Amino acid sequence: FNRRVALAQTATKDRISWGTVLSRVTALRGNAVITRVFFQERGMPLAISGVAPNETGAIGMKNNVAAEKALFENVSMPLSQIRPAPEGVSFGINADIKR
Repeated sequence: FNRRVALAQTATKDRISWGTVLSRVTALRGNAVITRVFFQERGMPLAISGVAPNETGAIGMKNNVAAEKALFENVSMPLSQIRPAPEGVSFGINADIKR
């Protein structure tokens, strides 16, 4: 029984709160508007979609996410994900959540 309790406590410690992830993503958005945050499970990349007034705003958000090294790694924003939109540019950012 004690081993099971210890295992459950270890598993809980390794979890990251999705609320924490979402609040950090929101805080890092700069002048961008986040339109979608998609995640399936741990080990799968987090996908962030949004709209910014220009390419600089989109790249700024990507750089902000990349700078949050305690939470994210392997942050990328493929150039094919930056497209003209009525509000400026739409973009997509992918990132792995650190364990």
